[in-house]
Parts: sequence; C-alpha cells; structure tokens
Amino acid sequence: MYATADSSGPNRDINAFLARVSAGVRESLNRGGLFHQREMARAAPVRTGNLRRSFGYEVKGQGLASELRVFSQGTTYAAIQEFGGTIKPKTKRFLTIPLPDARTPAGVLKGGARLVQRGSKYFTADGDPTFIFRSKRGNLLIGAEAKNGRRRLLYTLKPSVTLKARLGFNRTFQERTAPFILGEAQKAITG
Repeated sequence: MYATADSSGPNRDINAFLARVSAGVRESLNRGGLFHQREMARAAPVRTGNLRRSFGYEVKGQGLASELRVFSQGTTYAAIQEFGGTIKPKTKRFLTIPLPDARTPAGVLKGGARLVQRGSKYFTADGDPTFIFRSKRGNLLIGAEAKNGRRRLLYTLKPSVTLKARLGFNRTFQERTAPFILGEAQKAITG
C-alpha cells in the first residue's frame, strides 16, 4: 500500500509554507552575515583599515540546509587580535614598536620614519641619522636627529610583545549576531 500526493489542497499549502520558510531562512542568514560584518568592522581597532575590510560572510546551501560562514581574510593578524598571544621577531633580535613621533594621528607609520640601512648605519627615510640608547627605565629606544638639531624618539625595541584577546569575533557572533538571525527568521516565517 502506498499513497501519492498531489499539488492541490493541503499539500499545496504545506509546499508554499516550506518555500516561504526556506526563503526566510536564507534571507535571515544573509542579513545576519551583513549584521556581523558591520558589528566587527565597528569593533575592530583601526590603524590602516585592513582588518575592518577583511571581515566577510557567505551563505552556502539551499533552503533549510543553508548555513552562514563568517570569516576574516587577507590579514595575518586577525587571529592574534581575536585570541591573543605573543608576537616575536622573525628575523631580527627585536620588534620595532613605533612611538608617537613615528606615527600619524591615525597610528599609521609616517613615511619619513622608516629606517633605511646604508652600509653599517641606519637612517630615516628622510636621511636623518639614527641612534640607539637605553632609557632610565631600561627600555631600548631608537631616535633620530634632524639637520636642525631636533631629536625625535621613533621606536622602542622589544624582544616580544604579548597581546590580550580583544577582537571578540566569536563572542559577538554568539551574543549579538545569533539572536539577530533568530529574530529575522521569526519575522520571515510568521510574515
């Protein structure tokens, strides 16, 4: 014994409802992805804007089997911003951490503050000779002296730097994006 279903009556109503639910789920996931992308861009620390631009999302699958994938791509430092960790120099003894005289107000390295090696000495990109000294607190610093005699502190030298987790990508998804998606799905389903 078997039964067949036709496309009239209750079956048509069920099919229409399932189609509306499927479309609503997919649209809710798209809205949720955009919501998460905007939330992360707002929360991300900004120096160059690369991290903000790295956030994205995609909705894969069809209907009720759709899934939302949120990600950061194109930056090497998103993971350390999210989870924290220790940064160590790859090829030198020290990391050069830019000080205020070497950065613009937005925190971007000034072009003239770049260090250029000429023979065994280092100069700024502007041609000012550099010097290394130890502060009273014991920090190693790189400074430069301009032709007019003005001295600038450009960098502090550190063997490593430990960052705390601070991006909140996963926390934002759990606390803000997931509830947003559920609310959007409920609106889509109930009309």
